[in-house]
Amino acid sequence: MSNFAFDMKRTAWIGVWTLLHVHLLCAQTVSTILPGGSGIDEALFRAANGVLYGTGYDNGTLNTFAPGAAVPVLDALDSPSEMAELSDGRIAVAESQGHRIVLFDPVDETQTLLTSMIPNPAGLVRMPGSDSLLVSSVFTNSLYCLAPNGDTSLYLSSPLFNAPVSMLWDDANNLYTANYYSGRIVRKAPDDSVYTFCTLPTSSLGHIARFGSYIYATGVFTHQIYRIDINTAEWTVYAGSTQGAVDGGLDTALFNSPNGISISATGDSLYISEYNTKAIRLISGILPPVGLNEAGHSLPPDEPRVWPNPVRTTFFLHHAAGPEPLQVQLFDTKGALVFADLPADPVGEGLLQVHLPSRCAEGLYLLQYANTTSVKTIQVYIGGE
Repeated sequence: MSNFAFDMKRTAWIGVWTLLHVHLLCAQTVSTILPGGSGIDEALFRAANGVLYGTGYDNGTLNTFAPGAAVPVLDALDSPSEMAELSDGRIAVAESQGHRIVLFDPVDETQTLLTSMIPNPAGLVRMPGSDSLLVSSVFTNSLYCLAPNGDTSLYLSSPLFNAPVSMLWDDANNLYTANYYSGRIVRKAPDDSVYTFCTLPTSSLGHIARFGSYIYATGVFTHQIYRIDINTAEWTVYAGSTQGAVDGGLDTALFNSPNGISISATGDSLYISEYNTKAIRLISGILPPVGLNEAGHSLPPDEPRVWPNPVRTTFFLHHAAGPEPLQVQLFDTKGALVFADLPADPVGEGLLQVHLPSRCAEGLYLLQYANTTSVKTIQVYIGGE
């Protein structure tokens, strides 16, 4: 390649990155993707296939999302809270006032009872490398191990617990438990030591979620979202201040009782349910453009990313599916094909500019890209113009 051609290619690449960085400067925004009254007011959970689930504590439902609407797939539940996914794709749901854990099969949309032996279950998370579940009880201030056959055993009881409602693991198998009344996040290390990891300024700590080295947590009646650095335990108010319902920039947006929280598969967006309003809010632009993490360092080469997300009619797809060309398709959350063979132009190594041929209803979708060796799916939100 001549020096001239190389310089032209480098100039074009710099132009792409300049455009992406412009997106970054204005992309950390909050929008309302489902208006008040959706019925979802409790936990949110993203399954391995990209489908987002949400529970309605007040109306007793388990829901999936369609463009512009919540779709109940189970009802008559008794105050459902958190969810977890088994290796066979079934979704476990904790019925907090029903004292039950039920399993929802998304293939035939049926439910089966797993146990009714844990009082007031709230938090649910899978044990590492196992189909056993860890269940928190807000009544006994304890955690229980629930085997796939329904057998239960005490896993951990601690005076540091005060209504444990949500749990997650990090990559080093540290367990984090959020406690509603105290605002305390308790960490259990692999050596079985248990201690206060951090205490947030709320007496209504909701659910927690993790991406990379950060934990995100909701303060239900402080109307804020917190971000905690796993490496240092330092926390900041990430979004929200006083009670309200204001979309826009991260520094001015207001929330009304944020409760459930889930992070998109690509780590660039947060989905948040509001208890009072039953609205679903979206914080987009959490991560910088493709290829960089929050500190400006390179992401792993296999890290998929859509930018911006929410998308409009044109967006960038960073992929690691091997050699191009790729087939890029769009599906709704029920798996119905919306667009086949989307136009996708290579603009850099592992980077495509994708075009939607026409507008479609605002809401959640699944973007699938594939070549002869692999198929990958990313959850995206298509916003309005």
